[in-house]
Amino acid sequence: MSQITVGTSTAHPQEIHLTEIGKIVDKSIKGIPKHYEGVFVDNYVVMPNHIHMIIRIERNDGRAVLVPTISRIIQQMKGYATKQAGKPIWQNKAYDHIIRDDYDYMTRYQYIDDNPAKWLLKQDEYYYEDM
Repeated sequence: MSQITVGTSTAHPQEIHLTEIGKIVDKSIKGIPKHYEGVFVDNYVVMPNHIHMIIRIERNDGRAVLVPTISRIIQQMKGYATKQAGKPIWQNKAYDHIIRDDYDYMTRYQYIDDNPAKWLLKQDEYYYEDM
């Protein structure tokens, strides 16, 4: 999905070179807040064979707004990307985590920022040579 030439996160996009599939995934992630009121992507990175992201759902102000589940948001995002790619692109497994406090949030946020550098050092848990 991406070719990382320098250890960086999406905070420095000029140093991450997305493949065509990576661009589709990037667009699908950026589209999440446009499709769901009160849903925000606080941080994310598109890696060569996986993604990381923090999704925040804010409760509405009492209006009758349907709040989507994380599962629904991810299902729709993956479905859009798959349709745009014209082929299956997702791994069967996934990992999610409910962030419970500020420390947990900052730990996860930093992990996302640091992940490209870990890939370059071959320390990413999903790294493999054939990428």
